[in-house]
Parts: sequence; C-alpha cells; structure tokens
Amino acid sequence: MLRAVLKLQRSATPLRRAFSTPSFATEGERKIYEKLSKALSPEILAVSDVSGGCGSMYRVHIGATAFRGLNLVRQHRKVNEILKDDIAGMHGLQLETFVPQSEEY
Repeated sequence: MLRAVLKLQRSATPLRRAFSTPSFATEGERKIYEKLSKALSPEILAVSDVSGGCGSMYRVHIGATAFRGLNLVRQHRKVNEILKDDIAGMHGLQLETFVPQSEEY
C-alpha cells in the first residue's frame, strides 16, 4: 500500500503555481501541460501519466475561467479539441474540468 502511495506521489504533476515550475515524470506530461497552459491559462492544472510511464493514458485535472458558462460536456470537448493530435495516439484520457471558485465574496 505504501509503495502505491509513494509511486502515485512521484508520478503526479504538481498543481500549477505562478511561482513554481512543475516537474514532469514523462515527456507526454510536459507536452500536454504546455498545450493546455497556453490555450486556456488555467488557474489549476495537474497532468499525470497513469499508464505506468508508457504514455498511453493520462489524467488531467484542470480549473480554468475559460470554462465559465460551459457545461461539463462542452468543457471536455474544449480540452479534447486542444489535445486532438495527442489523443489520437493515446489509449485513454481521464478529465476532471471545472471553473475555479472566486475568492471574492
């Protein structure tokens, strides 16, 4: 169990922060991260290769104001459109998309 947790911690790309540069376990994670960052300027973004490092399946957790007003299906379509060339070579893509909550009350 501990090994599984440690492996997950090593393979997960950290959340995007303005003051830090994420580390990537694979080149595929870096490529997906950069494409989504450039296209959507997300406030929160994490990309991880969940295929064991072979690059056939990725998990993307992304929160962007660009999703405001879009239902979940349209949010996923937007991400799929950005990554369409990459998706062609993948076995699967797990998406978790959302609009970040405003801190203003």
